[in-house]
This record gives sequence, C-alpha cells and structure tokens, in this order.
Amino acid sequence: MSTWNEFMYASVIIRSPELKTMPLGIQSYVSTFQIYWGKLTANAVIYVLPVIIFTMFASKGLIKGMTAGAVKE
Repeated sequence: MSTWNEFMYASVIIRSPELKTMPLGIQSYVSTFQIYWGKLTANAVIYVLPVIIFTMFASKGLIKGMTAGAVKE
C-alpha cells in the first residue's frame, strides 16, 4: 500500500523525464490553466488496466480465500 503513496517522494527526488513514475506522468497533463483530458484518461486507463485484469483472473481464488477464513467449522 505504501507504493501508492510515493507521489510526493517521487515528485521531489526525480527530475529526469525518463525516470518519472506513472503518477508523475499523469500529473504532467494537468497545468495551471489547462487539463489535457484525452491524454490524462488514456494514461489512467493504462495505469489501472493491469489491476483490473489481475482481479478478473484471480477473483475466484480471492473470493474462495476470503470465505474460507470467515466460515467456522
């Protein structure tokens, strides 16, 4: 969970555009007077897509594991 909170650290430490993390890349599409919605949403979909795909394939196992711990024998 702590890797989701790395935005502040990465924005302070990383200066090279090649080393930017995905949240910093997405944030670069927001400026003071304009938001590039097309690029921002396209990158957000790419950022979230692996999590959605993993959840789709692992949902049966995740549900089985959660219910196994909840049922008292």
